[in-house]
Amino acid sequence: MKNNIIINLINSNQGAHLIRSKNFLLNLLKLDKVNNYIILTEKNLNVKNKNFVYIKFDISKNKLLSFIQRFVIQNIIINYLFFKYDIKIYINFSHTIPFISLRKIFKIIAVTNVAPFVKFNKYNKLQKLKMFFLRYKILYSCLFSDKIISISYYCKKLLKKNNIYGKKIVVIPNGITKKIEIKNNKKILNNYFLYVSHFYKYKNFENLITSYSMLPKKISKKFKLIIIGNPYDNEYFYKIKKQIKKLKLLNNIKIYSNLSRDVIDKYIQNCYLFVFPSLIENCPMSLLEAMQYDRPILSSKIPPMNEFCNDLPIYFDPRKPNSIANSIIEFCDNNVIMGNSYNYTKIKKKLTWENFTKRILNMYLI
Repeated sequence: MKNNIIINLINSNQGAHLIRSKNFLLNLLKLDKVNNYIILTEKNLNVKNKNFVYIKFDISKNKLLSFIQRFVIQNIIINYLFFKYDIKIYINFSHTIPFISLRKIFKIIAVTNVAPFVKFNKYNKLQKLKMFFLRYKILYSCLFSDKIISISYYCKKLLKKNNIYGKKIVVIPNGITKKIEIKNNKKILNNYFLYVSHFYKYKNFENLITSYSMLPKKISKKFKLIIIGNPYDNEYFYKIKKQIKKLKLLNNIKIYSNLSRDVIDKYIQNCYLFVFPSLIENCPMSLLEAMQYDRPILSSKIPPMNEFCNDLPIYFDPRKPNSIANSIIEFCDNNVIMGNSYNYTKIKKKLTWENFTKRILNMYLI
């Protein structure tokens, strides 16, 4: 039976959201040649198909105007589109459903952010308020959705703890993108440790930088620390820059923001070691990207890392800079043995974007 399906990709225009959305659409091309898809987006995704109808919205960069626009699109305009296109199924990858649906529709959402459900003491009052409202927005969407995509078992556990019915939660992790040949003439040497993550307090940059300052000179002279991420929390971003300056590490630690996807991939592909000290995660895309290029990883020992990295030879306590530093020293002192102990073959076979798409299709294809 042919259905008209709406995919709401508003709020999915950057980072992991964008990678997830684009790969889902690319796999739909070959896996579903029957249904029609109306795709709401704020960015050109360049995935063309005769069964795809794109409706692109220009969202203001002003935060207040942007909030109003998104609210109108996702609550008023979308109800109009439900009737115009005789929509039967609604899909959203950023935990959003209309507050009121004027038509009965099968709703599927993904919960990709667990930060509102995890206790974290470093938020300021405004951030705490934002997390409070985000938590209840997510729970509202979960309560009134028919199916929920959880991208980790850890996320499912948190949702069940908040009284979301477990049987409608399906764990479908992100995929690992297959290796691609990166066309970039800029030579990047592999004499650096790398952390790829946008600037939020729970990403734990300060402990990583402190741990780097504790490394023996023979290591810090040989390897720089490169951080790639956009300053979405400006106050925190400048605090980190001040910390680097105070520790006199301006020549050793480099921060790059607003890089193209190809350049980021090049840095990941060529890093000596990928370090991941985050305190709160769901299914970390940058970690999977490091696996994509078979890079050695040192990771926080927090859930849900064991779901994706259970074979890593070294974990560390992200709350203790000396634990991070010791893990880096241990790797560098035993790099030949350690380098050969990283094998991502099993997880690469399991976590593919094709599997991700197939399992979502199984939710609504009859």
